[in-house]
Amino acid sequence: TLAALALLAGFACVPVHAQKLDLNFDSIAKRATKKTELKFDHPPQFTSVDSVSIHEYEFANPGEYADSELDPLRKQANNSAGWSRFFNVKENGEHTEMYILTVGGKPTGFLLIGVEPTKLSVIHISGSIQLAQIEELVNSTVRFKEPVQD
Repeated sequence: TLAALALLAGFACVPVHAQKLDLNFDSIAKRATKKTELKFDHPPQFTSVDSVSIHEYEFANPGEYADSELDPLRKQANNSAGWSRFFNVKENGEHTEMYILTVGGKPTGFLLIGVEPTKLSVIHISGSIQLAQIEELVNSTVRFKEPVQD
């Protein structure tokens, strides 16, 4: 009772940096025909962002990975203090979820899981960011991925 409350209070005070999500998709990546894995620590244009992790996998055929393979990540986000799912849409064989981590009423993390029959996308942002900045950040990483033309 009192010990349980003290334990819960201790978990609630764990710094955001210690509450990392497991973003290991090695088993899925092995089956992908195309993969993009990017990790940025402290992107210079977003001083309040600690890290950005983008994982995108494309597959030759539907069924080469299962939506359920993302269940451990979903469970981790759903069961971790401060995380809450605020968007969940399933339609036409696609599934999109967005989670936000709040600490002290301020957004300090973002997780997007996008599942399509032949494509999987996971984007994780750690740090303080406004939702309007997420599109700008993702677009800047997409430009980074494009080959440089001479």
